[in-house]
Amino acid sequence: MPQIYNAKKFSRNIKRKFNISSKKTTMKARNLKPSQNEINVNRVDDVIKGIKTKKMTKNPIVVSKDGYVVDGHHRWAAYKKLNPNKKLPVMMMNAPIKDALGIAIAAGTEREKF
Repeated sequence: MPQIYNAKKFSRNIKRKFNISSKKTTMKARNLKPSQNEINVNRVDDVIKGIKTKKMTKNPIVVSKDGYVVDGHHRWAAYKKLNPNKKLPVMMMNAPIKDALGIAIAAGTEREKF
């Protein structure tokens, strides 16, 4: 899956390379859908600890226009577990998930190494 470390830079990149706009907004955790099946429960628990101790960064979760998570699955899962009605900061790409994942990879984002 793509790893987007700088949402602002990513937003500029996809606009320049693919003419895909994006916008910052908020969405409830319960309204987002995963685009991957593999979510590491231990990583989610670590993120929850970070949220509770306020050591989590405020990076937005990158989502497609149809509400799928492109990047930030573990943060999303942690917030969904803690408070599914919490509004999260998101960077919404103006592309459906079927295009958004390919665009994110083509934009030069790093991919998680297994």
